[in-house]
Amino acid sequence: MTEYNKQVKQSINRQLIRNAAVYYACYELSKRGWNAIPTSKNSRGIDIVIYDKKGREMHTIKVKSSSSDGRFDVLLGMKPTNLLTEYVIIVKDVISTPEVYILDSDTVRRVLDSETVMKGLTSSILKGSRQGYFLPYEVYKDFKDRWDLIGE
Repeated sequence: MTEYNKQVKQSINRQLIRNAAVYYACYELSKRGWNAIPTSKNSRGIDIVIYDKKGREMHTIKVKSSSSDGRFDVLLGMKPTNLLTEYVIIVKDVISTPEVYILDSDTVRRVLDSETVMKGLTSSILKGSRQGYFLPYEVYKDFKDRWDLIGE
């Protein structure tokens, strides 16, 4: 990573990281033939709505982001089983070298409902002042660039 990228990372707040991740995901989806529309930054649940060229197929997406290039667990909120979207896209290191992980929400729900993962998460439920469920890196690492789950 260049010195410039390190300085940029340090000066960008979470909201800007999130915005960059949402627009990066829209860019990648557009390259794959989807019309991608980001929702308002204050909306809850759905970050991107996509539809095909003919307007016959539509999907909803939640985007999770990080400026970090390391392994990190993704905070999914207090009730991840209530995901409103069909897909979750995780964008790591969005400022320097973005990596994208795509999971369908059923997989996320299934993983978080499994007893073994929940036991592994009990020590992670409190991180700083935030509470919630975390999707461990070990779970989503195999979903890198899985655009085929959405359709290309």
